Amino acid sequence: MDTPTLLAHLHHHDTALSLPRGACLRWDDADLHRAAHTGDPEGYALLGLAPGVRPWQRARVLLQILAASQAGLDDRARAVQARVARVLTLGLPPAHVITVLLALRRLRANHKHTTRTALRFVLEHPAADALIAARRPALRDCFEHALGAATARGCAGRIAGGDTASDYLQRRLLRFLTDPAAAPARVQALYDAGKAAAATPGGDHTAVGEPVLPVDTARGGPPPSPPPTVATSPPPSSTSTGAGRPKTSTPPSAATSAPPPRRSPASPAPSRSSWTPRRPCAATATANGPRCPRSPRCAWCCRRCAPGWRSSRPAATNALPAAPPTSPPASWTPWAPAPTWSPSSPTATRTSSPATWPGSWRACPAPASPPPWCSATPCSPAATT
Repeated sequence: MDTPTLLAHLHHHDTALSLPRGACLRWDDADLHRAAHTGDPEGYALLGLAPGVRPWQRARVLLQILAASQAGLDDRARAVQARVARVLTLGLPPAHVITVLLALRRLRANHKHTTRTALRFVLEHPAADALIAARRPALRDCFEHALGAATARGCAGRIAGGDTASDYLQRRLLRFLTDPAAAPARVQALYDAGKAAAATPGGDHTAVGEPVLPVDTARGGPPPSPPPTVATSPPPSSTSTGAGRPKTSTPPSAATSAPPPRRSPASPAPSRSSWTPRRPCAATATANGPRCPRSPRCAWCCRRCAPGWRSSRPAATNALPAAPPTSPPASWTPWAPAPTWSPSSPTATRTSSPATWPGSWRACPAPASPPPWCSATPCSPAATT
């Protein structure tokens, strides 16, 4: 049983059950109710009491409970269905319940629990006298269907003759009731129109169309207790420092009891592409050419240290070497020029000796410890351009 789908159907579908004369019962969603009852009889019965269910849908639930057999159900499921049937016969308008009982007669469905529910509605309803006076033929048909026409008329004949507590009445009628004392008078009213009118001398039938047990009304009881409140400390406030990193301020009580929080090593560091160094790398002009104060490289490497370069290049290529080498590597050669290397001028070509360089080229003094990527001593002045 798909409970949400069935519950939505019970809340919105409100087509009335109809019993056309000489035709079958018109029950448009019978297959849905039968499948739900077969899957979970106990849960299906309880859904009929859910808040917001339409009255005609509750009538369908009552019809399905009374029409289905209880063979194979345990005592708990039978007790739940009996209780739900009793509540629905009191919580629905009497006209709806009478339609359900007549539909059972049309379907020729009769079981012990059906007989018990029908007899208690006809003979023990709080407005039974008014109902008998207003709907006597229909209630008589329900009474005869519950007991059988021959048995019902036999009981009515014995009651009319003065028998009120014989073994015959006990086995066939009174054992299904909770108030046997009120049954004989109402059975006589079912078969005698004069006695039915005498049961309601004022002709008051105002309670005939209203249920005597509002199902959706909230029952009295103590109000629910509010949920417990848990005291929570206010979250720490964050302020921005001049370096661009957030500074967390803690309350005085927390500052004395716990050390300030530290950033976890696994937490991501600020992006290097948006980080501006405090002191940008500035190349200092010397007699032989600009030199970088941080690295033995020439001015060409200083372009990588410029502040604008850090904000325009990706973070993956924004890292400088950790430290320059302290001594030349074993594979380093004093001078290994590339014959096809082109300096800044497209027409000039690097030669094998500094003596052949153009006069416009300024010599760059070689560092004390050349890096591995440096290929000559002294460096080519083209590196400074």
